[in-house]
Amino acid sequence: MSTPRTLRRTVTAALAVVLGLAVLPLVAQPAAADLPDQLVFDGRGWGHGRGMSQWGAQGYATEYGWTSAQILDHYYGGTTRGRWQDASSRPIDPDAVRIRLRGSEGRDFRTTVTNGTLAVSGLGSVELPSGTKAVHITRKDGSSFDVYAASTTTCTSSDYTFVANVESTQIDVRPTASYSGQAADMLRLCTQYGDNGPAGTSIWYPGTLRTHIVAGATQQTVNITTIEQQLRSVVPNESPASWSLPALEAQSVAARSYALAGDSRWAGADTCDTIWCQVYVGHFKLSNGAPVPTTATRTDQAIANTRDIVRLSSGRIARTEFSSSTGGWTAGGTFAAVEDLGDSISPRHTWKCTVPTSLLEAKYGNGGSLTGFRVTERNGLGTWGGRVEQVVLSFGNGTTATVTGNDVRSTLNRGTCTEATGRVVSAGLFSDWFDLACVAEAAYVDEVHELFLGRSATGAETEQWCRPVRDGNRIGLTEALSVSDEWAGVQIAELYQKILGRTGDDEGRAYWLSQVERGLRIEDIAAQFYGSQEYFGANGGTNRSYVEALYLDLLERPADAEGRDHWATQLDARRINRQQVAADFYASIESRADRVDTLFTQILGRSADPEGRSYWIRQLLTLGDVSLAAWLAASAEYYANATS
Repeated sequence: MSTPRTLRRTVTAALAVVLGLAVLPLVAQPAAADLPDQLVFDGRGWGHGRGMSQWGAQGYATEYGWTSAQILDHYYGGTTRGRWQDASSRPIDPDAVRIRLRGSEGRDFRTTVTNGTLAVSGLGSVELPSGTKAVHITRKDGSSFDVYAASTTTCTSSDYTFVANVESTQIDVRPTASYSGQAADMLRLCTQYGDNGPAGTSIWYPGTLRTHIVAGATQQTVNITTIEQQLRSVVPNESPASWSLPALEAQSVAARSYALAGDSRWAGADTCDTIWCQVYVGHFKLSNGAPVPTTATRTDQAIANTRDIVRLSSGRIARTEFSSSTGGWTAGGTFAAVEDLGDSISPRHTWKCTVPTSLLEAKYGNGGSLTGFRVTERNGLGTWGGRVEQVVLSFGNGTTATVTGNDVRSTLNRGTCTEATGRVVSAGLFSDWFDLACVAEAAYVDEVHELFLGRSATGAETEQWCRPVRDGNRIGLTEALSVSDEWAGVQIAELYQKILGRTGDDEGRAYWLSQVERGLRIEDIAAQFYGSQEYFGANGGTNRSYVEALYLDLLERPADAEGRDHWATQLDARRINRQQVAADFYASIESRADRVDTLFTQILGRSADPEGRSYWIRQLLTLGDVSLAAWLAASAEYYANATS
C-alpha cells in the first residue's frame, strides 16, 4: 500500500543543514562530523565590558542629553561624586604618578632636552659634563649602569661619550628649563636610536623620566608626572577629542579615578601606558621629523572642567574600569551590571567575525579536529543569554576542553570581522559576548518550514529556532511545525483540493481546523473526506466504483477482484460505512509498510532497515505519518546526509 497523496506532497523535499544529535530510534547514527575550517560568530561589544562604555557615554550624551554626572552615576552604581582630596586613603600621589612605559622595557634609556640642560640624580659622586643635553644609560649588571652623555640633542649612539659605570639601580632625569607646554621644554625619550626615524619613534614626556633595574634583571623606564598632565594624554587617546563634552568629562573622571585608585601589578610604578591600564603616549610624538601634539584643546577643557573630581566608594577612590563598547549590557563585577542603551551607536555594538577553526585545534585539540563547540554558561544579561562564561570544546580524537569565554576570545585572535556599520576589518573576536552565527542552522530551519508549511521561515522564526536546533532540539522544531495551526490549515486545504477537487469553503475549513485543535489527526480527517458523499458521488456513485477509486487514490494500484468485491459487499450490506473503509485502508499493514518505506526514501534517501521498518509499521497506528516525518526530519542521519 502507499502513502496518501496529500501527505506525500508535504514530505517530498530533502532538507539542507542541521546539527547532529540522535533523536530517532533505530536510525543509524553517524560519527560526529568535523566543524568547518572557518567558524562564523555573531558578537556584541568591544572589550571587557566592565564599568563605563566609552561609546555608551557618547550615546547617552548625544542621544539622551545626559550630563557627565548622569553618565557616571549610571555606569558606576554604588559610587558618589567627590574630590580625591576627600578620599579616606590615597595610595597614589596625584602630583607624582609613576607611569611604566611598557614599550621601553628591556631597552637602553636615551633622553634629550632642547631647552636648558638635564638634571640627573642617582649617579652618586659622578658628575655629568657641563652642558649635557642628552644621556644614554644602559644596564651593566643587576646593580649598575653605564652612563653616556652628549652636549647636543641627539639620539644617535655615535654622539655619546662614556662617563662612568655607576653603582645604582635607579636614575632620574628631568629638564632644568621651566615647562611652558612646548616639546622643547620636555624630555624626549628616544625609542628609535636615530634623529630622523619613522613616525612615532620618539615621544616627549612631561615631568621626570626614570630608568631603573627591576628584580636585578630588566631595565625599565617610568615617567613621573602629575595626574592632570597624565590625563591630557590619556583622555584624547581613549575617547576621540571630537566627541561631546559630557562624554569627555565622564572619561576624564573615570580615567582620574582609575589611576588614583592604585594598581599593584606594576613593580616600581603605579600604572602603565597601554590598554592594560590606560593609553598614554606622552604629550608629543615624532612625525615627519617634528614633534606633533598628542593632547587636544577639547579634552584639555574636559579635564579642567572636572579637575580633582573622582568617584568614591565607602570613602575610597573607586577603580573605575571602562571599555570601548559593552554591546548593550555592562558585564558587572565591581559595579552592578546595567543595560547600556547609549552603546547602540557603537560601530561594534554588534559584529560578525569569521575565524580559523585551527586556532582552537592548535591550542586545545591535542592533534584532533574540532567536532563540537557548546556554550554551557553565560552571565544571563542580554541577547543569547549574555557574555560567555564557559564553553565545552570537543575533538575527533576524544579530547575535550572546558574553557572560559575570554579563553576563546584570546585564542580566536585573527580573522575577518564586519562591524555594525558594514566596515570590514582584520581582527579576532572583539569581546566574550558572542555566539556561533546561525548559518547551517538557519538553512535547516528554513528548509523544515518549506517541508511542513510550504514556505520559507521568517526572520523571527529563524531567530526563535536557530539556537535550540544548535543545542540538539531539532525534534522540538519539527514537532512544533507538524502540530501547528498553520500546518493543519495547509493540510486541510490540500485535502479539499486532492480528494474533493475544489477549494474548501471558509466554514468547512474553520470546522476541520477546530477538530485538529481538539486532537483529531489529519489521517482521520482524510478518512472522512474519502468517506464523504461528495467523494462517493464524484467517483461513480456506486459502492463498487467507490472501492475502485480508493484503491487507486490510497493504494496507488488497481483493485484486485477479491478485495474489491469484499469491500463492496460489506458496504452493500451496511456492515461498514465508507469512512470506516477509508480508515481501514490507512490502517492496513500494506499501507503502513509502504508509507514507512516512502518516508524513509524521501527524507533519508534510503529504504528503512528491517528493524526500523518493523518498528515504525507498528508505531504508525498510534503516532501517524506526520509524527514519523517529524522524527525523520529531526534525525542525526538526516542531518549527516544533508550536510555532507
